[in-house]
Amino acid sequence: MPREHWPALLRGDRDWGTEANLQAAEQAGLPDLFKLRLTSNTRRLVERLMLGNQWVKGRTGLASRKSELRLTGWSCARRVVVLRRQLKRKTWRWSAQNQQGPRQLSFAELTDDDVAVYEYSVLVTSLDIEMLSVAQLYRDRADAENSFDELKNHWGWGGFTTQDLKRCRFMARIIALVYNWWSLFVRLADPDRHTEAIPVAP
Repeated sequence: MPREHWPALLRGDRDWGTEANLQAAEQAGLPDLFKLRLTSNTRRLVERLMLGNQWVKGRTGLASRKSELRLTGWSCARRVVVLRRQLKRKTWRWSAQNQQGPRQLSFAELTDDDVAVYEYSVLVTSLDIEMLSVAQLYRDRADAENSFDELKNHWGWGGFTTQDLKRCRFMARIIALVYNWWSLFVRLADPDRHTEAIPVAP
């Protein structure tokens, strides 16, 4: 494929931040951005950074710090951006598994106003841009994927298969056409945000 048809950025969720994908992007000179799993090494980095006060706060309540990390299986240390968002006073936790049964999901309310609880995520990137811009680029990836999820799970793209490729393509095009009509219709009603159809079970 000619270089002018390449994507400007390779983005992926936490299953894609592997050495093979990162190295392939680096060798091709393609900027990359992946979310990392919270493995033991990633957690150690978060624990080290969470005690400092060099967090850069954004308007949306998200704070960020940059660092470097070399995970097991990586050939070198790479630039990472650690993001954190303060959780609300009501939160949930998994109780420890006991002999009588599986773990239970329980809700708790934090009563100590001095205690701040944060949710953390770690992004690895080769982009040399401002940290909160990295976070926005990752959120944009999720927005793009939501349309595919909606088409597959709400509009039936993933709900039919036939042995005839021609019929499959025909149905896929009909679904895409109706989805586009729906998207235009709801944008007229609510132009400021994306609105999903509510699926109704038969």
